Amino acid sequence: LIEGVDDTVNYITNELNAYVIIDPHNNDQGLQYNGQDVNLQQFVNLWKGITKQWGSNSKAIFGLYNEPRYGYADGRSGYFDPDSLDSDGRQIKNWFNWMQAAIDAVRNLGADNLILVPGLHWTGSRDWSGADWWGESIGGYPKGGNTRLAGLTDPKQRIAYDVHQYMDKKFTGEAVGCGGHAQSEWGGAGLRRN
Repeated sequence: LIEGVDDTVNYITNELNAYVIIDPHNNDQGLQYNGQDVNLQQFVNLWKGITKQWGSNSKAIFGLYNEPRYGYADGRSGYFDPDSLDSDGRQIKNWFNWMQAAIDAVRNLGADNLILVPGLHWTGSRDWSGADWWGESIGGYPKGGNTRLAGLTDPKQRIAYDVHQYMDKKFTGEAVGCGGHAQSEWGGAGLRRN
């Protein structure tokens, strides 16, 4: 456990009586520990440890991973590639298995915490459902992106999907400003229509 994390979680949830999202994020390195891509079992072990630490804290929300990429699956490192077209659905099927295994691990330890499930491709709103450029065909829908994740199960029915969107002109968070807002279906005219 990183020094100070437990004190911070306790301060937010006990002193401030607020919620906190516990959300592993290794930015440029992705799903790694000590410089090595982690596998499914190591990912599940992480969530077992987090659950043992904060599973009894009803104000701790478990964000399974922010902007997932890399990791070790299907016999290779760097597996979850955010630039992959994943037209055969192999990556999203593996990610589904990772998410279901983490949910199961949390629930098998008796925790009732809300669980946030991220999608692949930066878990962005624009690309969540494939944006007509990535993913398998599923349910008659071509390039279905993260659609498969809708099949995840939770006996507590306490999962939500972790989706966010950068609003710069490229929708990447790399540029200053919100130039993409007016051209997106979530901003400008699209927002007014809905």
